Amino acid sequence: MHLPLSSRFTVSIATAIPVLALLTFACGPGSTTSSGATTNGDGGPLLALTGSAGGVSLTAVDGYARITADTGGGGKTRFSAIFSDKANLCSSGIFHQNGTVLNLDLQSPDATLVPGVFPINDSTHSTPPYSDAPLVKLDGACKASPDRGAKSGSVTIATVSSTAVTGSFDITYPDGNVKGTFNVPLSCPSPAANTCMP
Repeated sequence: MHLPLSSRFTVSIATAIPVLALLTFACGPGSTTSSGATTNGDGGPLLALTGSAGGVSLTAVDGYARITADTGGGGKTRFSAIFSDKANLCSSGIFHQNGTVLNLDLQSPDATLVPGVFPINDSTHSTPPYSDAPLVKLDGACKASPDRGAKSGSVTIATVSSTAVTGSFDITYPDGNVKGTFNVPLSCPSPAANTCMP
């Protein structure tokens, strides 16, 4: 029930401009500590992920999130957090050659994003609250190969503030499972348009 990766992000950016007043954007490169862990602006881990799907895993070095009014998923609020092993996502976009991308994409029936559990959108969870979580490896032309949508599991929002959204996930794909936690700072005025970057 998920759009191809490129379609989903293109639609999201295209619909953002008319409702700019309703949007909260979040982006921000992490910084690498001496232990090699990537942190967000407040020192917490941006993304801690274990497991893989189809041999694809992710050690994120950057990510951004946004909370928007839902414009087509049947809910009232949409939360999308994007993580990648490539840097400078806010300024250069999410499509980087041979990059790996995880998108936690949630639809909420509430007027604002509140803590809760968002089951993966499948035949038993087709109305909000629900989530999708494609995990993809991009090729040299920035095409998803494949666009791996989640099969089951859930994403949990733990806290929502004016500066960050935190939570956890446990997601099963047809060819694997990933789980972990995230802490996404709200610090970027707007993400860059998506073009294929080195």
